[in-house]
Amino acid sequence: MGCKHLVGGGLLLRRSPHAGRRHAAAQMHKIERVADRLLTAALLLTALLGCIDGARAAPAPCSRPIRVASSPVGLSMTVAEDGTVAGPDRTFLTQVGARIGCEFHYDVMSRARAFQLMAAGETDLVPSAIRTEQRDGFGDLVVLYRARALLFSLRDRQLKIHDTAEFLASGLSLDLVRGYDYGTAYRGLRAAVAAQGRLVETVDPAAIARQLLAERIDATIMSAPAFGHDAVVAGIADRLAVTALDDLPAYDVGIYLVRSGLEPADAILLAEGLRAAAAEGRYSALLRTAFVHPPWALDGVEFVGGK
Repeated sequence: MGCKHLVGGGLLLRRSPHAGRRHAAAQMHKIERVADRLLTAALLLTALLGCIDGARAAPAPCSRPIRVASSPVGLSMTVAEDGTVAGPDRTFLTQVGARIGCEFHYDVMSRARAFQLMAAGETDLVPSAIRTEQRDGFGDLVVLYRARALLFSLRDRQLKIHDTAEFLASGLSLDLVRGYDYGTAYRGLRAAVAAQGRLVETVDPAAIARQLLAERIDATIMSAPAFGHDAVVAGIADRLAVTALDDLPAYDVGIYLVRSGLEPADAILLAEGLRAAAAEGRYSALLRTAFVHPPWALDGVEFVGGK
C-alpha cells in the first residue's frame, strides 16, 4: 500500500467519525476545566478584595474602656442597691459598643458629681444629659431627643401656674434635683426661690417623689422621663398634675462626650456610632418600650430618630 493510497484512504491523515467526536469531547472537557479554574480564581480574588476593603472600612476599636458617669435618671438609667447599672441608656451603649468595638465601664455617682468629673476631664461619657452652655465648654453632646421641663404637683392642690413668675408669686415650696439644669429660666427660678427660703435640693427624683407623697413640698420641676418611674414607685403618678411652664423652653438631651477625657480618635468613633444608632431609631425604641406608664412619661419629648 503506497503513500498516495494511505493518504487517499484516510488511514493516516483522516480520523474516523467516532475518533473526531472523542477528540472534540476531550478538548471541550479541557476547556471546561480551565474555565472552572479561572472562575474559581476570580471568585477568590473578589472575596479577597472584599475582605481587604472591609478591613479598610471597619473602624478600629476604642483604645481603652470608656468610663461612663452613671447616676439614677428615671428609667433611662437605674442603679440597683448593689451598684448594677441598667436601663435604656446602658442597653443603647451596649448596642453601639458591639457595633464599633468599644467597651464601657459604669462608675456610679451622684448627678452633681458626674458633671464635676466632666468639668475636670475625669470621666468620658455622661448619659441622659441636658445641653447647657457651661457643659458645652467641656464636652460635645450627641443629641438623642428634645424635651421640656415640666411642673409636677399633687392634683388636689389645683395650682394655677403658667410660668416661673407666677410660681414665684405663689409662695409655694420647690424641690429640685441637685445637679439638674434646664436652662437660664430654670436657674433664675431656682435662685429666686432659694432667696425666698422655699427651695429644697435633693439627690435624686426618688427622694422628691417621697417628699411629694408626704406633702412636705408643693412642687418639683424636671422632665417627664426623669420623674415617671419614681412617681410610679412612690404611688403618686396618677395623682400628679403635669404643667408645661410657658417660659421653660425645649432643650436637647443626649450623651456628652468629654473632650479632655477621651482620645480624639475614640471621640470621633463614639460620636459617629451613637449618632448613627440614634438616627436608626434604636434609642427611641428603647425609651418607648421602657416608658409605658404613666401616660405622661414621654410628654414633651421629640426623638431624633424613630417614629
